[in-house]
Amino acid sequence: MVLVTGGVAGPVWRWLACADAEYLVLLGRCGKDASDAPELAAELEASGVRVGARGV
Repeated sequence: MVLVTGGVAGPVWRWLACADAEYLVLLGRCGKDASDAPELAAELEASGVRVGARGV
């Protein structure tokens, strides 16, 4: 499991997906309600990564 926080982490999540990460937790203030979270999660899941999104 890899945990990356922050709104600028999209490129890092994509890199981790390309580096064979199996599960990513998208953690931020807005969680699933972040404007780009659904699209990013769908993109990562399409590449075979399990994705969780949580707000803090």
